[in-house]
Amino acid sequence: MTLDELRARFWWLGPTATDSYIVALDGNTVTVKVIQCTWNRHTQKYEEALARDFEKLSLKVTWQPFWSDPLQEQLDKARQADVKAGRTFDEGAFVEKQRKAEIRGVSSL
Repeated sequence: MTLDELRARFWWLGPTATDSYIVALDGNTVTVKVIQCTWNRHTQKYEEALARDFEKLSLKVTWQPFWSDPLQEQLDKARQADVKAGRTFDEGAFVEKQRKAEIRGVSSL
């Protein structure tokens, strides 16, 4: 099976056929981008279900998380603010701070 055939079979993985979230096929390993709409990863059930579909084709999945547009905008704004202030931006520290804040917000409901 080729990458194009795989993308056609899983046509719903991505906004359009040319912008498929299936980004690579290397032997029996498929790399799939998965959008993160929260700072804390909540896509495990989705990933497990999709992995079972790929497993039926004897393929393994490697996940490549990426931020949704609103989260990416927050990240970019924080980076720009640090650069403007002459500070080095620590993306890992920023994301961890956001994750903790999100958990506190959720647990207080």
